[in-house]
Parts: sequence; structure tokens; C-alpha cells
Amino acid sequence: RARFWEAILDSEIPELVYSGEAGRAEAVLQEKLANNDSSKAIGEVYLVGAGPGDPDLLTLRALRLMHKADVVLYDRLVSPTILQKVR
Repeated sequence: RARFWEAILDSEIPELVYSGEAGRAEAVLQEKLANNDSSKAIGEVYLVGAGPGDPDLLTLRALRLMHKADVVLYDRLVSPTILQKVR
């Protein structure tokens, strides 16, 4: 369920709602609900260089990916402060 809603929020639907096209946004949402096939889950892998550095130097993209991750692999160099930023 979480992946479905993340996909909805990453789609064009929020932009349609913000631009006042709620009817079109609802139609797109209904189409996505009708075509949802969760058995076709495809994974993605991202490498985020965090190292032992200052956590304030992480990019916004790195933080977004760390918050979205289902699984995080890290080595001994990654500080506990950076690991606290993972979902």
C-alpha cells in the first residue's frame, strides 16, 4: 500500500490538483487504481555516499532516498547520526 501511495504522490496527480484540475486528477487516480498490479513490483538500487562526514552535507536527494528506502546496506564508516536519518 505504501508503494502505491508513494507512486501516486510522485505522479502528475498532485500537480493536477494544485493547478485546479481536480476532475482530471481524479480520472488519473481512478485509472491507476484500476490498473494497479502490485505483483509487478520492481526494485531500484541507489548508492548514496554518506561516509563518516558531516550529516548536514547530505544532499536533499540523498535524504529523500534514505527516507524512502525499504532496505539500507551500510558499512562501519557511516556514522550513527547519518543512520538516524533513515526511515
